[in-house]
Amino acid sequence: MFSSDIWFFRRLGIQTRLPDSVLQELKKQGYVERWGHGAKIYHEQDDENLYVILGGQVFLEDGFSRGQTRLLRGDIFGKIATAAQEKTEIIQSAEEGRGGQHEPSQTRLIAFDETTLWAVSQEAFREITREHLGHFETPVGGLLGQKSLVRIPVLPLLCTSPAARIARVLLHLAETQGTIVKDTATFMTVLKPAQIGRLTGLDAGRVRVLLMHFLAEQLVIVKGQKVTIPSVEAIRALSVSSD
Repeated sequence: MFSSDIWFFRRLGIQTRLPDSVLQELKKQGYVERWGHGAKIYHEQDDENLYVILGGQVFLEDGFSRGQTRLLRGDIFGKIATAAQEKTEIIQSAEEGRGGQHEPSQTRLIAFDETTLWAVSQEAFREITREHLGHFETPVGGLLGQKSLVRIPVLPLLCTSPAARIARVLLHLAETQGTIVKDTATFMTVLKPAQIGRLTGLDAGRVRVLLMHFLAEQLVIVKGQKVTIPSVEAIRALSVSSD
């Protein structure tokens, strides 16, 4: 399944979501980095910091999916330590029998304009913001045209891969709006990629690609308005993965 060595959150709006007292406490725990226009942003492979964009923009160019994501002021990102090894294993497995192996391209972070980042440890960020991050939410249609509101807490989504976040949304829908019999769940709510993106801090294009993988691997089956999860435990295991 698609994997990157960078996790990120779009539309989080740290400066507006968190009160000034929390922002000041966070700033005491971290440090500031400044990068010029077009600079390739580099951090060590074992870097475990969380980065907040204070000014400028960051383009994330993923060498594995060939996708590009633009991160703006208030968005956050960080490294997933095990993703690079996972990508190597995926590609080496695909190359078996064809006489070749190659190292996957790493994700690149490119500064656009004069870009200012603020770094803090993931542990400190979680602890200080625990009571203040709130939820992502989106309205969805239901049976007989009725509308409902899906709300996903932000904190458990931090520092996790896009696939894990989508799995968490599916698990939430199964548990709150569906029926679970043994290990199989069914529900009648179908979310569009843009809606899932609003719940997970991802762009719609990234969600669309990942959903294709979920469908291809039959982690989820969609027929009309009916969604089936053949194995709730498989989705649950994926939802807690940070890889």
